[in-house]
Amino acid sequence: MKIKLTEQQVKETFGNLYLVNAKVNRNYQTDVVESVVYHVAGDNSELESGSYAIKIFTDKVPNIKPMGRVRLVDCIYSPRAQSGAIEGQGNARATAWAKIVDNFEAREVLPFSDADKLANEDGEKVTSKK
Repeated sequence: MKIKLTEQQVKETFGNLYLVNAKVNRNYQTDVVESVVYHVAGDNSELESGSYAIKIFTDKVPNIKPMGRVRLVDCIYSPRAQSGAIEGQGNARATAWAKIVDNFEAREVLPFSDADKLANEDGEKVTSKK
C-alpha cells in the first residue's frame, strides 16, 4: 500500500522537517553515487519516532546543511511489516512477533530555502552573513 501525501499532509505529520544526516551510497568499483539515505526529523511532538530514514535513488550528492530545514518532493507513505522470532530453550515454544513500521519515500529531498544549502549553484560554499 502506498499513499501519496500532499505538502499540507507532510506539514501536519512532521511539522518542520530537519536533515539529521545523509548517507551517500557509492558503487565501490566506479565511485558513482547510486543512492542517498536521508535521515530527517520533524518538530511535531506527536511523532512516534524521533527521525525517519528516506531512501532516494539518485546520482546527486546532497547540498543541505546538517540540521537545515528540508522539504520532501512527492512524499509517499508506504508502511511495511516487520517480524521476528525468538527460539525457546529446551521444550519451550518459539516466540514470534510482528508489527507495522512507518516507511516514507520521496522523489527528492530539497533544502527549504537558500539558507539551508551547503553551496550555491556555482559550487561555492555558502557562508552566513551577520
